[in-house]
Amino acid sequence: MSIMRKIKKSSFTFILAITAALMVSSSVSAYVSYITLSVPVVKQEQTNWCWVASSVGVIDFLGTPPTQSDFVNYVKGGVVNQAGTVADVKQGLQHWNVSSTTGSSLSFQTVANQTSNNQPIISGIIWKSGGGHMYTIRGYYEDTNSSKQDLYYIDPWPGNSNYNIMSYSNFLNNSSFFWNESVYNIYVS
Repeated sequence: MSIMRKIKKSSFTFILAITAALMVSSSVSAYVSYITLSVPVVKQEQTNWCWVASSVGVIDFLGTPPTQSDFVNYVKGGVVNQAGTVADVKQGLQHWNVSSTTGSSLSFQTVANQTSNNQPIISGIIWKSGGGHMYTIRGYYEDTNSSKQDLYYIDPWPGNSNYNIMSYSNFLNNSSFFWNESVYNIYVS
């Protein structure tokens, strides 16, 4: 065998080895990560009590929950069928020794970090047809190989599916609603 043939053959073998190593190293960097918290489903008892049901479900997850009527009575000063804000949620949670932070919609990484730390998130959404609603985000799913990012959430509306999943991008903004605000950093104080 000539010296040129040996060089070409060893160069080809070297290139194959490098290609195989790159394929292995790139596949190792892809991963699947997910978590779902066992936040109980609490269906709202009144038409405007999504904020109440979401709050009571989170308190139940962390300890002993109040009734929905007790929660509304504390925040609103009476058992009234009124919509609530993230400030109302924060006020009610605080009364039941649960600390929280309010803010706008959250990045996917923040959702992953919060739920990985056993902290559900209450999300305030705005319907594009008018009005709003609150969901409890209880987990996430991420597959970096396919760039898939999903949120697991609870809808407190009676008759709707209890546990739901939606892509993060659709949860942020879709044809029906957009994610406007959040109650997060939720923990027993």
